[in-house]
Amino acid sequence: ESEPAPGNRYDHWNVVLAQAIHRRFVGDLKAFDRGKKLYHLGVLRSLKCPGVLLECGFLTSYLEAKKIETPAYREKLAAALTAGIRDYAVTIAGGRGR
Repeated sequence: ESEPAPGNRYDHWNVVLAQAIHRRFVGDLKAFDRGKKLYHLGVLRSLKCPGVLLECGFLTSYLEAKKIETPAYREKLAAALTAGIRDYAVTIAGGRGR
């Protein structure tokens, strides 16, 4: 029997951050909700802060690739990501009694 891959000491906050960004991508971009995948990926394991790995689309999909190639859509992606990070910051500030 194999042990689950270790996470990092910010696992709880990784999930909170992922939820905030996910809500913005689905809500603001009207993106198809593929759900969140919670894995203990090696690239996140050694972080000294909360983190997520984000896929903004699939270039193997013709329709998604056409959207992603436009500067306007990339601006929308950036705005949704920024809003999700802001939402996360508000959440953690509230959790600290600010």
